[in-house]
Amino acid sequence: NDEKTAAALLIAAKSFFGEIMSTKGRLSDSDMNAIWATIAALMPAGLIDGRGGASASRILGVHHRVITKGVEVRAGLEEHGRGWVQLRYSAHQDRVDLQLIAEWWHSDEGSTEDNQNKEPVRVYLPGDH
Repeated sequence: NDEKTAAALLIAAKSFFGEIMSTKGRLSDSDMNAIWATIAALMPAGLIDGRGGASASRILGVHHRVITKGVEVRAGLEEHGRGWVQLRYSAHQDRVDLQLIAEWWHSDEGSTEDNQNKEPVRVYLPGDH
């Protein structure tokens, strides 16, 4: 019975990574934390030293770099002797501050006497390429 349970756990872990990590678009910080917490929970700290990283990569269906980082995260948790610390990611660079556009749209420069036929104006912010 333990062998069936172990196999079922591995299948569940593989489908978890396959469903979450294969989503289109960006993952939220909560999704990323769920992924790294799950990988860290599955990885023994000495997995890479024992040359098991490639096997874990094949079994779970994730890239070897993901396994390596998961082992590093697990080792860090064990080293510091504390629970999970929420990972924070930097803000995405393509976020738009709509307040700037709204202010311009209602300014004298953005408003003309003929408000019915406004032409769209491209606004370039510092850092745009």
